[in-house]
Amino acid sequence: EGEVPAPSIERLHSLGDWIKVNGESIRGTTASKLAADGDGGMVFQEINADGSEKTLNADGSAKSHNVSLPRGWRSTTKPGAIYLHLFDQPEKGIVRLKSVPEKVTRVPMLADPQHRALDFQQQADGSFTATLIPGIWDARATVLKLETQAAR
Repeated sequence: EGEVPAPSIERLHSLGDWIKVNGESIRGTTASKLAADGDGGMVFQEINADGSEKTLNADGSAKSHNVSLPRGWRSTTKPGAIYLHLFDQPEKGIVRLKSVPEKVTRVPMLADPQHRALDFQQQADGSFTATLIPGIWDARATVLKLETQAAR
């Protein structure tokens, strides 16, 4: 009859609200090569029965590994920024990455109306930790923007 069901309309409005806040993490970006284990492969494709995650490599091979980020996450990138899309809150509000290849200069949460910088540390080997701002979380997907040296 040409009608859009009410639940579909609600979801589309919710998506629109999310895009208003986080759209920069999607528009003009590509998939990031940031991997859960820091080897430059793609972010995990599935969760194994033992709770580890499977990374799909560019050559089609896959390997399993344990990760320090929340289970559900993806990353996108464009010049000067890497965006972490977090679907699960990390334990104690701390995000950990084994290796971020670019020098990170600032990390705001896009859902924070004040765009305050998070406390973060990046070691010489690229290992990275950031502490989330308590009380700011979008259950659909919370996005961290890792501003990189190329942005300055």
